[in-house]
Amino acid sequence: MDVFRRSFMSGLGIAIAVFGTGCAREGPVACAPIPLPPSPFVQQLYPVPGSSGVADNLGLLVYASTESVPIQLVTGMTVVPTIPVVTPAVLPSPRATPAIPGLQNFAVSVPPLQAATLYTTQSTLTFSDTCAPPRRGEQSIATFSTR
Repeated sequence: MDVFRRSFMSGLGIAIAVFGTGCAREGPVACAPIPLPPSPFVQQLYPVPGSSGVADNLGLLVYASTESVPIQLVTGMTVVPTIPVVTPAVLPSPRATPAIPGLQNFAVSVPPLQAATLYTTQSTLTFSDTCAPPRRGEQSIATFSTR
């Protein structure tokens, strides 16, 4: 039994030495991948989430959030990029009421869209840490369809 116990403990020690170091970059520094941080809260205000009959020349999408985040529209396999713009002083309507008071409003310009198409609004964030290559996270915010 002593031989079995010594062999087991020796094997366990090697396993800990090999697998217990996390990922390591060059040199003796060991690190472990950092979990993705929580995404900031993002709520689409205009067009109203779930709305139909939205003009295909929408031009502007407004959202409320704790911070400015990259926004994209997705339909099927097609990604429609947007460009951050200055939020207008007077927001277009109809618009949704922010779920959390005190959030900032942000806007992105939207290119002409396809008619009679369902779009999903997503926020996209890229996360980096010292061990893993950058990772991209996407969060679906809302949907709307064009007329």
